[in-house]
Amino acid sequence: MTTSSDASQTGFSTRKLALGLAFFALFVAAWSLATFGGFVSKTFLADPITMVKEGYALFAQHGFAKDVGITIWRDRLAGFVLAAALAVPLGIRGWARTSRSRRFSNRSCLRALFAGRRRSFHC
Repeated sequence: MTTSSDASQTGFSTRKLALGLAFFALFVAAWSLATFGGFVSKTFLADPITMVKEGYALFAQHGFAKDVGITIWRDRLAGFVLAAALAVPLGIRGWARTSRSRRFSNRSCLRALFAGRRRSFHC
């Protein structure tokens, strides 16, 4: 059973879901009213039914799913893989190169911090 504190921690709540669905329904209703009511030209803004039909045609007849998959691979996944392949070795090299100096330089600063006010120190 989900309590109110559990719902606030996960970000899910029935109220948020209801508000999201209500906004979507209101948006589609306003869009339908504007296009079917003749307030906006179909050349400028297509009606929702036409958009659903054309969207289905893109995916079912014109192979749009393949194009979307290629775009996601090229722009998102391949970029991440290349960035990780370059960043991990460079990060390891940088860490190994400076770890000795970092390890020993911090100790002298910490020692001086706990020595009291009599000593001045520079890190």
